[in-house]
Amino acid sequence: VKFPTEDPGSLGVAQAMGLYPREVGFYRDIAPLLPELHVPRCYHGELDDSGMFTLVLEDLSEVTRPGDVLVESSIEDCHAGLGELVALQAPLWNAPKLREVPYLADRDHTAGIFDQAALGLKPFVERFGDKLQSEHVELFEQYLPKAGDWVRSWSPPTVVQHGDFRPDNILFGTAPGTAAATVVDFQTVRSGPPGVDLAYFIGSSLSIE
Repeated sequence: VKFPTEDPGSLGVAQAMGLYPREVGFYRDIAPLLPELHVPRCYHGELDDSGMFTLVLEDLSEVTRPGDVLVESSIEDCHAGLGELVALQAPLWNAPKLREVPYLADRDHTAGIFDQAALGLKPFVERFGDKLQSEHVELFEQYLPKAGDWVRSWSPPTVVQHGDFRPDNILFGTAPGTAAATVVDFQTVRSGPPGVDLAYFIGSSLSIE
């Protein structure tokens, strides 16, 4: 059962970004249009006027293992994960449906979230600065303020983006008959160009080598 966080700060962020309606909406509106995508069965999804939600999802804990973004992924896991990315993106490639669903079509909302990216740089550097190289910090300083403009420059082809497609949001099958990979956590689902999820997944899964 998935329900809102009890942490006031995290809850405020989730409500401001519209994360909960997006996830309920994905299981209701989008998942049925993606027959090859492996996601947990959604037995119940409810959203109230305040944006609070409840999802009752299939329990896969005994037949899968969660991915771990802090450990380099195997080639087999990457293959399974990217297979699901194809199943997410291909069926609605440039589809009119992407312009009809408000939480997918609202590019201004997505750009507004990316506009805030630079605000997180100072606390991030304060926390992790001793583990960062100076040229990386300079790269952040140069490009993070332009994140919103980057979103506004997006052009077709347009697909469904997961928005947080990394190993932590994938359950890898461990039992016979279980899908090799099952995708979870659709709170950042949106529309945009296909390469964004791909780059995010590869960058968080594999070493440079």
